[in-house]
Amino acid sequence: MTDDGHQGVDMGVEIERRFLIQKNNPPSHLYVGATGAGGVDIVQCYPPLDIWLKIWPRDIDEIDALLYDSQTTFRLRIMGKQAYATVKGAPNGATRIEFEEEVDYNEVSLIINSNKHPFVVKKRYVLPAEGGLNWEIDCFEGDNSGLIIVEIEIPTPDYPLMIPAWLGKEVTEEGEKWSNYALAHNPLLNRT
Repeated sequence: MTDDGHQGVDMGVEIERRFLIQKNNPPSHLYVGATGAGGVDIVQCYPPLDIWLKIWPRDIDEIDALLYDSQTTFRLRIMGKQAYATVKGAPNGATRIEFEEEVDYNEVSLIINSNKHPFVVKKRYVLPAEGGLNWEIDCFEGDNSGLIIVEIEIPTPDYPLMIPAWLGKEVTEEGEKWSNYALAHNPLLNRT
């Protein structure tokens, strides 16, 4: 894992649990131990497949089974000074297939800055957890301002995770409402 909490590039199975947290709920000491005093700026956009494929650097045969599944998400992300193209398969509880590659920053920046595709803006703080894991604290900005989602990648679906008292409701299986994809397409600002 890099200092900014990024899990690396390539194919894998992502097993992730997500939790809501109220804006004023986290104790102030949370950010003291977090990576980078100011957090890492992240912008993620969700372009259509044809745009995403222009950026994807590898052979599409590797991801062919995911390409035409309606639950697959295609993401372009700028994280700090790096850019990534990611494809995520349909969720199965906390588990989903993920392929990710570092790509050209300038190309991704042009697509994001076109404002033609749904996107989210957030600042990420990384807080060490037990067992060598990390809590990723995402503080959303823009149309999702005030929302804080905390996530953690775990090694197995049944991993015995110690849930800190400062976490709120678990939303792992509520992706249709709380995934970054959902927040990009239907931000909090638009919800009644």
